[in-house]
Amino acid sequence: MSTTSNSKATVVDECRGVLHVYSDGSIVRSSSSSFNVPVHDDGTVLWKDVVFDPAHDLLLRLCKPAHSAGSKLPVVYFFHGGGFCIGSRTWPNWQNYCFRLSSQL
Repeated sequence: MSTTSNSKATVVDECRGVLHVYSDGSIVRSSSSSFNVPVHDDGTVLWKDVVFDPAHDLLLRLCKPAHSAGSKLPVVYFFHGGGFCIGSRTWPNWQNYCFRLSSQL
């Protein structure tokens, strides 16, 4: 965990082990999830990360069924609603969700 500006600050609140609010008002966010979930990548879904907007550091993770060569597919947008404080498209639980959704197209 990162340290706060005041070494005497104590944790006054936390959210799922990821977001820590300290008594001096500082907030520290962990870059890793607080739960250990394995990614279930069985090869039925192809995926890659792409830069959508470099000026705003906007990245996308694209997924499609591996068996879909040449076929038209619906487009599904999944927006992670973490409020820019908890979670990421790279977290295993969201990766698994998108894999399941993609494999059923």
